[in-house]
Amino acid sequence: MGLEERVPGTTDTWRNTPLGSELHLDLLMVFMGLWDEWEIPMILEDHGLIDDLEAEHMLDLLGARGGNPGGSPYRARERLNADTIREMHLAFNRGGRKAIDKVMKYLPDCGPVVFAGPPAPTA
Repeated sequence: MGLEERVPGTTDTWRNTPLGSELHLDLLMVFMGLWDEWEIPMILEDHGLIDDLEAEHMLDLLGARGGNPGGSPYRARERLNADTIREMHLAFNRGGRKAIDKVMKYLPDCGPVVFAGPPAPTA
């Protein structure tokens, strides 16, 4: 689909193509649940959706920085989900329709989209 490419000289490292970066592929993957939860706060911070203190707090809630002061992992995940959905609404209000239209233009009938891992070998 032209959104990710293998990093030259590696076998298992991928990066966004210029189109993937323009479409904020990593952020779309956050909202589709394709990243591990401990990666989400840093991605949201990189896109300016949360500040560094909020990212650190989310990592603390997830127990990613040692301990889990937020209580149970289930409750921490619920809070992260609520924070992510709130930020999705804010991001959509700042131009989400335009980004969705752009994805639909380049991927009109792609069916289910899987972004993780290398392409499947052809027979």
